[in-house]
Amino acid sequence: MAYKIKYKRLWISVIGWILVGGFINNLYVHPFTDIELVDWNGLITSLGILLGISGTRDYFLRKSLAKLPENASGKGWQRMWIPWVGWTLAGGYFINCIIAPYIDLQVNDWSQLITALTVILGISGARDVGLRKKDAKEEKEEE
Repeated sequence: MAYKIKYKRLWISVIGWILVGGFINNLYVHPFTDIELVDWNGLITSLGILLGISGTRDYFLRKSLAKLPENASGKGWQRMWIPWVGWTLAGGYFINCIIAPYIDLQVNDWSQLITALTVILGISGARDVGLRKKDAKEEKEEE
């Protein structure tokens, strides 16, 4: 039965990985080619919803609080898409700041980069703070 439940929510991770593909398209492929951008608003809104709802769920379910906050849900590879989005954004910044001044290419939209960075840092940061506070409170109660 546990096997069945694991795959019941696998679609959430799959959507996360698809978003990684959208960010890679917009930040790594588009500057060097003439391909169409994936809609930035859709990407960033979807990222915010996935991070916000899954982070809130983890916080209120209080799963594995003894672990580090980035692995508090105990989901392992299923949550690996989150740092991939972060690294993809880092690549977008690298293209804009390091490559673009020397090569004539289409730079990534700064407002979209900043918005995506704000979403991922804001939601994951709030989640980490909440988990750390809850963990510290439980440690005090155990003493």
